[in-house]
Amino acid sequence: MESLTRLLLIACCAVLSESADLTGSVFTFPKLTDVDHVSATPLEQKHLSQVSVCLRFSSNQTEQFPCFFFLGSHPSINFELCRSPLKMVQLIVAMNNADFRGLPEKLNQWNSLCVVWDGAKAQAFMNGEASERKEVSSVHWKLLKDDHIIRLGQGGTSTSGMFAKGNAFTGHITDVHVWDHAISTCTVQRYMKEKHIQPGNHLNWGNLTFEAHGNAKVEKHPLFSEDTC
Repeated sequence: MESLTRLLLIACCAVLSESADLTGSVFTFPKLTDVDHVSATPLEQKHLSQVSVCLRFSSNQTEQFPCFFFLGSHPSINFELCRSPLKMVQLIVAMNNADFRGLPEKLNQWNSLCVVWDGAKAQAFMNGEASERKEVSSVHWKLLKDDHIIRLGQGGTSTSGMFAKGNAFTGHITDVHVWDHAISTCTVQRYMKEKHIQPGNHLNWGNLTFEAHGNAKVEKHPLFSEDTC
């Protein structure tokens, strides 16, 4: 009986954690909860001295302060992307913030976002427009562990280990790529125009190992529906 229980647990975990080419798919976060999120496994576990992230999102959230990307090994040793109702993208690097205001976010439409951090300064790009470069560095970042985690749809946990419902993201996320270096503005421009790019070498949407939690799920991208128009 014990062996059967172990086999069922293994099978359950195998279903929850999977690796797939998610081209033409989206992660959907349908409810504002302190549970729903997607955890993703980097292609290689290693320390990062620089980080570049590109993703596309669609949301009708006009309140709260949702965080749609978290990379870290501790709530305070983090690389985190959040947004506010005031069209502001906030980058948090190990408790230091950089706020990028005035970027052309579109409510309830697809937005392309890239944030490039070279270890000292960061710049955000949204829907083809660039922010100013801002200094954001932290002596604590060197404490990032090689076996860090990547999370979509929630920010970092509190000291109690719980998610904050006010930081939960609702909507859709797709085309997530992470690089271990500062990508070029040419790569950013090509991503914004949905042209072919060299995929992320730390996280690749076309080869993603992930686990969905709560109500978060994978769905067909609305623009890639098999229905005939």
